[in-house]
Amino acid sequence: MRLAGPLRLVGRRALRAALPLLATALALLGGTAGGQQAAASSRADSLYALAQRLALAGNTAAGRALVDSVLRSAPTGSPDYVNGLFWRATLAASGEEARQDYLRIVVEYPLSARAEHALLRLAQYALSRGDTAAAREHLERLGREHPAGTTRAQGAFWLGRVLLDEGAVQPACAALDTALARAAPGDVELRNQVAYYARSCAAARQAEADSVRADSLRADSVARADSARRASATDRAGRAAARGATRWSVQVAAFSSKADADRLAQRLVSRGLDARVTTDRPYRVRIGRFATRSEALALATRLRAEKTTAIVVEAERP
Repeated sequence: MRLAGPLRLVGRRALRAALPLLATALALLGGTAGGQQAAASSRADSLYALAQRLALAGNTAAGRALVDSVLRSAPTGSPDYVNGLFWRATLAASGEEARQDYLRIVVEYPLSARAEHALLRLAQYALSRGDTAAAREHLERLGREHPAGTTRAQGAFWLGRVLLDEGAVQPACAALDTALARAAPGDVELRNQVAYYARSCAAARQAEADSVRADSLRADSVARADSARRASATDRAGRAAARGATRWSVQVAAFSSKADADRLAQRLVSRGLDARVTTDRPYRVRIGRFATRSEALALATRLRAEKTTAIVVEAERP
């Protein structure tokens, strides 16, 4: 494994500043030829860390070249290879180049330890381009496929921001709640960011509670009104039915004296007839309350045959 590429890409001044790091890189690269796999993987991790330090020191080109050198020597699909793709994306010269490597990790190596980090970076890149739909898709996938991952808090935070921008306040607040619950106690910056964006949640939840309460009151009012209407309709129907259910009686006499009317009614009762005296003067003596006129007429006919005066009349209201 050679380091000629990185050296050609570093300027003289930057090269002097990077010489200690590059010397370490050369030593590590030289030791990989005969080492075992675990040792080689450890050296690769060290080289990726060195590449990052080169980039932080202002020597991004040398860092990228170093990553490329390690990536070329790593077996395709190995953890070292996937790490190389991730670091190459991290140190890429353009966002599109980074997106291609992150996307490759997500598509080809979704079970790797780097997949969740790649999804988060893809979402952030999509947001930088104003593509909130793509960002939301990556973040929702991050939550589904890596619910216990190390990026869970960050992913939930960014998803909350995206949903707030889309006006989906309730799911946004749920995502921010998840972010706050999963954020490390010492991650003060993330917790402050979550708190800042969650300020609208309290007002939204109160508005939702007020809306639910108002809906409940309206529903209760409607139910009471419906119940009152049904009761009124039932009452009207009952009164109408009562008015329409004409009963028939057989009248046998009418007296100005109630005592006379009572004596006749008692004699009729003693004969087994359902006789009564009306309450208003003249006091009428009547028998029965028949549902049909024909029933009353049959009794009247029988009484006439017995030489008793009898006429069919509508029965008075009870």
